[in-house]
Amino acid sequence: MGMLFGQQAGRRTPAWLGPLLGAEFFKRCADHPYLVKNERNHYCLDCAGEDDAVCCTLCVSGHRNHHVVQIRKSSYREVIRVAELKAVADISLVQTYVINYDRVVFLNRRPQAPQHGVKCVGPAGACRECGRGLVGAHFRFCSLSRQGHARSLAGCRPTASTTTGWVS
Repeated sequence: MGMLFGQQAGRRTPAWLGPLLGAEFFKRCADHPYLVKNERNHYCLDCAGEDDAVCCTLCVSGHRNHHVVQIRKSSYREVIRVAELKAVADISLVQTYVINYDRVVFLNRRPQAPQHGVKCVGPAGACRECGRGLVGAHFRFCSLSRQGHARSLAGCRPTASTTTGWVS
């Protein structure tokens, strides 16, 4: 399937990352309009970029033996459970949060509160891409999209000061 990345696979950015980050979730499923809860909140990593990659709970049955992840919301932003990505991604440099007893990462960058000319960054540091304060000193990015953005700018080559976690 060629989805592994991180230290185990030379840290290559997976082909599904871009389509996942650009997908629209939580829209009503056109195939199951009769369902009360028919939000499209699942994503098939194997079908990334195809029309049916984003699906509802009933559509998931069409993706048997595929790697399907569930997208959730926290603070009106899309998150994914770390446990669902561990097998296919090295996300050790992405800030995690505990929400409803699950450790999650944000898919996309979260907006920051206005700084009024002063940037407050804690001792743990800030996201290398957007400057958002991070909780843990070992984290380098605030979301999957920021880690992916850093990797594309680095041209897949790590340097001592800009390790992205994904290189080819």
